[in-house]
Amino acid sequence: YKDAEITLSVKDGGRIETPCGVFENTVHLTVNAEAKEGNRNEYGYYFYNNTDCGVKEFWFAKGVGVVRFKRTWGNHLESDCYLTSYRTVANENEMMPIHIGNTWRYEEKYLTDENYIARRDYKVISGNDGRYLLADSQTFTWRGSVDEYEDWKKTL
Repeated sequence: YKDAEITLSVKDGGRIETPCGVFENTVHLTVNAEAKEGNRNEYGYYFYNNTDCGVKEFWFAKGVGVVRFKRTWGNHLESDCYLTSYRTVANENEMMPIHIGNTWRYEEKYLTDENYIARRDYKVISGNDGRYLLADSQTFTWRGSVDEYEDWKKTL
C-alpha cells in the first residue's frame, strides 16, 4: 500500500453462507487503504498506482480460512467472492491455516451472475522456516455465444 493511509478493524462476522457450506462465528477483517492527498485519482485505482486502495473485507472461519472476501477499487469496481470448495489441514482453532497442500476455490458472485465462469484458486505450494509460497490463479470465461457477449457489452 504505497502512499496510502491504512485502517484495520476486526469484529464478529456472524454466520456466512457459501456454496460449500455454512460457517458460524466467523471473524470479519476490514482493511481500508486510502490514497494520500495528491495520489487520489480514479485512474490510479484501476491502473497500478493504487490498485490496493479501497475497502477490502475478509471473513475467516476456524479450520478453513477465508470463506468470503469483498473488495472495492475506487468508486466503480467491486467484487464479492464466496468459497466454493476447499481442502485444508488445520487444527480447529486456526483462522487461516497455511499448510503445504491446502487449497481454496472462490466464485466471483457478480461475474457469475453476468454469465461468466469466474473463479479464483489458491494453493499453498511449499514452505520453509515460516515462509510459504502461495499460488493463485483466476479464470474468467464467458458461457454464452460471441453474439450474446456482444449484445451483453451493449448493456454496459
